Amino acid sequence: MAGRKTRAASAPRPYERFLTKTRAAPSKVQNRTLEEEADSDRGRVFFSAPFRRMQNKAQVFALESNASVRSRLTHCIEVSSIGTYIAQQIVSLLGQQNRLAELGLAGAERAFIQFVETACLLHDIGNPPFDGAHATPGSRRA
Repeated sequence: MAGRKTRAASAPRPYERFLTKTRAAPSKVQNRTLEEEADSDRGRVFFSAPFRRMQNKAQVFALESNASVRSRLTHCIEVSSIGTYIAQQIVSLLGQQNRLAELGLAGAERAFIQFVETACLLHDIGNPPFDGAHATPGSRRA
C-alpha cells in the first residue's frame, strides 16, 4: 500500500508474545493447540470458585435512568459478550487490511477472540463491593 512502511521479516510481531501455549501452571494434557489452550483457560475461569462467587455480589448502576441491580457474574458475562464482538470486529478489520500476519495474529484469530472473552470474564474478580464509581456516599478511598 502506498505510504505504508513494511516491517523487516525478523521484526517482532506484537501479539505473538501474548498468544502462546505456555502457561504459568502447565496442563497435564500435552501437545494442545493454541485454540485448545484458550478453551482450557476459559473453562478454568468458569469452574473457578472466585468466578462463581460473583453470583452473590451485586453490580449496581445507580446513575442509569433505568437503574438496575444484577450480579457481578451477569455483568461479567455481558462484558464478555461485548468484548467478543469487539475482538471479532478487530480481527475482521485487520484481515481486510491484510495485517494479521504482520501483527502475529494469522492463524490465531479464534484464540485471540477467546482470550479477549476470557479477560472480560475475569475483569471484576477481586474487586471489593462499591469500588470506584460505585462508592457509597461518605466512603473514602485510601
